[in-house]
Amino acid sequence: MNALQETTESVMTNRRNFIRAKIAVKMCGFFFEEGDAGERAYNGCFMSKTIDMSEGGMQIIHNGSLKPGMVVELRTKNAIGFPKCLKCDQYYNMRSKIELAPLTARVVWTQGSRCGLEFVKLSNLNRNVIAKIVWKKHIEEIKSSKETKQ
Repeated sequence: MNALQETTESVMTNRRNFIRAKIAVKMCGFFFEEGDAGERAYNGCFMSKTIDMSEGGMQIIHNGSLKPGMVVELRTKNAIGFPKCLKCDQYYNMRSKIELAPLTARVVWTQGSRCGLEFVKLSNLNRNVIAKIVWKKHIEEIKSSKETKQ
């Protein structure tokens, strides 16, 4: 086997660019309509919960209204500021120790009520928060798997 084949095989076995960890966070998602001049107008919302997360994106459970190619904004409870959202019953059920600035993401795939999101222009603040949480969770998973083997 030559070096090119080895490189191709190793890339194929590791499809992801970032470490992914199972993290559950309730988030509120927003649809926006973009105007001709690039302005965005609020066009509805949905509740979601993350299944897993990485620095590149996340998998969420949602109400089934998302389609591939859509761009959405996701917010944790600390970042919700719309008056309409603050009066929503779902807002009071949101609990999270994770505080992020609003995230913009593109829907990459959907399968029923699950979908994969890719972050668009992730801020350094959000990248650092997500990286810290994901790596901490990843290390915990490795430690627990080694303890169960012994």
